[in-house]
Amino acid sequence: MEPWHTNESRYIVEDSWLHLRADTCRTASGAVADPYYVIESSDWVVVVALTNKHEVLFVRQYRHGMAKVLLELPCGIQEAEGASSDGAVRRELLEETGYTALHLIHLGSHDVNPARFNNRMHSYLALDVTSEGMPRPDHTEELQIERRPISETFMELNRGILDLQPMHLVALYRAQAWLQENQPDVLDSRAKQPTA
Repeated sequence: MEPWHTNESRYIVEDSWLHLRADTCRTASGAVADPYYVIESSDWVVVVALTNKHEVLFVRQYRHGMAKVLLELPCGIQEAEGASSDGAVRRELLEETGYTALHLIHLGSHDVNPARFNNRMHSYLALDVTSEGMPRPDHTEELQIERRPISETFMELNRGILDLQPMHLVALYRAQAWLQENQPDVLDSRAKQPTA
């Protein structure tokens, strides 16, 4: 199978958040797609953050695209071209929750929506996160932090009742698989009581 040939590209929108590009394309069989819209965006990061009490950190925030308040994992964009996704995860975790990660595990990367977007999502697991103070959200973000026991989180995930956007579900499934292979005792535990 051969890739399409792009005869022409023009930008419809160019701003700090995204670029909307309209391409004139020809398939290998000669069919023409005009315009074919592509959204150019920076890569995204998402993190499954676990406290030493075996709790998963979530944030609730308003998302204007859906016009409602949603439950999410800490997430954001990899702001600088060529910046590390590890650095973006640490920054977003601190900004959105006030927590830092002692251990970061890269769970993998995948295309966001290859039909229309040109970016990737990088999923992480953060172990033994600790609070370093108050969150520092962006000026348009209003966040509520929720800590949920890992056993409850994965039970709801596996029963299909945890209502999250698909890329966050992927991160949770990947975290669950990593924990099953490397730290199965964490999945069997209930939220731990604080240690003295």
